[in-house]
Amino acid sequence: MADHSNMYVKFSVRELKEKLEKAETNLDEINKAAELAFKVIKEQEEKALEEISELRNEIKRRRN
Repeated sequence: MADHSNMYVKFSVRELKEKLEKAETNLDEINKAAELAFKVIKEQEEKALEEISELRNEIKRRRN
């Protein structure tokens, strides 16, 4: 990870706190988006697994 300490020297404590708050808000938004994406992926995975199961069962049924 890069050393950002020199980058922040020019900012006041108030400005640093504002930047921190924005960064934390951004992280929260990223986490919420990731959770939603994971939920959608899991739903798609479940649908695919269900279809695979149904297809295998149909193949098995036709072979017997």
